[in-house]
Amino acid sequence: AFPDDAEKAAKLAKLNPYPRFEEQLDELEALLPSQRTDGGRRLLESTGTGASLSAAARRARELLFEERFCHLDLLSGNIMYSEGVRDVDFIDYEYSMRTCVGLDVANHFCAVPESCLILEDTFDVDKYYPSQ
Repeated sequence: AFPDDAEKAAKLAKLNPYPRFEEQLDELEALLPSQRTDGGRRLLESTGTGASLSAAARRARELLFEERFCHLDLLSGNIMYSEGVRDVDFIDYEYSMRTCVGLDVANHFCAVPESCLILEDTFDVDKYYPSQ
């Protein structure tokens, strides 16, 4: 079960993400492809404020909602780079499935804090998500 030790459980309890998550579920459902958004099609039509999307914003959303084979575990330990052949390879496909590309992108950024906590025992938002 997660968390698998007392130290991780204490860190998770300190973060206390669960009340925020429950409060934001309704908002998330309105932002993601779901039955409520007709599989994301309604998200391609407007900004949510009634304004139309720019062509670039619409295309970005189309790409993110496009269903493809996705890895779904793209943390740094599963992305291998070979300097000798200058190539990137991915490993560890047990969570892979056909789903929205945006889910793979979002999941990658959700994995960054976990990787930082494992490697550095801290998560510095400014270091990993600079504003510029």
